[in-house]
Amino acid sequence: MTRYTYSEENNTREKELAAIVKKEKNCECDLQLKYSIFDAVAYRLKTRKPQAFIEMRVVNYAFGDLPEIMIPMSKIILGQQQTQLTGVKSLFMVFWYKCKSVTYVDINNIECKPDYRVTPKGMNRTNDPNEIEVCRYVPSEVFKVMVDNRFAEFPVA
Repeated sequence: MTRYTYSEENNTREKELAAIVKKEKNCECDLQLKYSIFDAVAYRLKTRKPQAFIEMRVVNYAFGDLPEIMIPMSKIILGQQQTQLTGVKSLFMVFWYKCKSVTYVDINNIECKPDYRVTPKGMNRTNDPNEIEVCRYVPSEVFKVMVDNRFAEFPVA
């Protein structure tokens, strides 16, 4: 698995996404920080039982701007293992930051033909530029929509 470089901006945006999940799914959603497999866990406060493990991706695009999203193969493997062990879903969630929309796929049930590719060097902004990894490329249209704000008016900063 690749080593992650911490970014305060990304952490703030992941907290924003966790707040959206909490509101939309009427549950708690907390970041798991550096010692966990996925970025966050959604759970019921009263029972403290996990409802979903969530790997978060924040992109500076609007929903529909990108034809596909890549998911590292290591995250797919780890998501499958944690779901097999616990019975809890492992979700890959994309926060389309430009329009504040949220989409997701279940790591264990991605409904499209698998398309694995090696990423080019210099592509990953959070890791060593010489690093490569195998990723599954998933068409944006197979992601399920949790929040669709594509057509909402947002104040221009």
